[in-house]
Amino acid sequence: MRDPHDGFVRLVQHEVSRRTLFKRAAAVAGGVALASGALSFVGSAFEAGVAHAQAAPFANDLDVLNYALTLENLEANLYNTIVGAGVIKNPTWVKYVTMFQGHENTHAQALTKAIADAGGKPVAPKAKYNYSAFDVSTEQKAMTVLAAVEEVGVGAYQGAAGFIKDKGILTTAVAIHGVEAEHTGSLHNLLGLAPTMDSRASAAGISTMVLSGAFTKPIPVADVLKAVGPILGS
Repeated sequence: MRDPHDGFVRLVQHEVSRRTLFKRAAAVAGGVALASGALSFVGSAFEAGVAHAQAAPFANDLDVLNYALTLENLEANLYNTIVGAGVIKNPTWVKYVTMFQGHENTHAQALTKAIADAGGKPVAPKAKYNYSAFDVSTEQKAMTVLAAVEEVGVGAYQGAAGFIKDKGILTTAVAIHGVEAEHTGSLHNLLGLAPTMDSRASAAGISTMVLSGAFTKPIPVADVLKAVGPILGS
């Protein structure tokens, strides 16, 4: 049976091609090496989770994808941790959460391969994430944490979209953004919250109310990295 996520993987691998991305990265950053002095989310600053407020926080599209990959690695690990702990027991909730777990791991794997295929260096997942700020002691609280992190993912992709130069990469980002929004709405519905309101982003350290009715709101890159910095161990 064909993996239902194969289509997404093919989309990422097609759009993040050596022809489109590697040439852009080479022109902007001298090959795949990111220019020193510019903000680098591939180098040590990204891996340390350090947020630098700049008008243009990305040197090129590879930087944007590594920003996305850092968030996908975190989300995948969070789902893996919560599912592995068995804290969520409601059969319907388990069905959805395990489905979303698969999606997040697929996102991370596809972005990792695509960045490598484009000649870039994918940011590696952390060996350990610090979730001490999250209360997942009950299934209700664990679901609320997942809803908050998914909402941040929606706002993060929207906040970075304007920096993407390649239309193919933008298409891929929108594809992921849509799935993150579906996850958020579904988790809200399961929790008895309004799917497009009742923002829970503050539970993940974000002041922006991403869910605000007919239109979602973007989260600035610096705000996202400031919020996830402690989770990344910075």
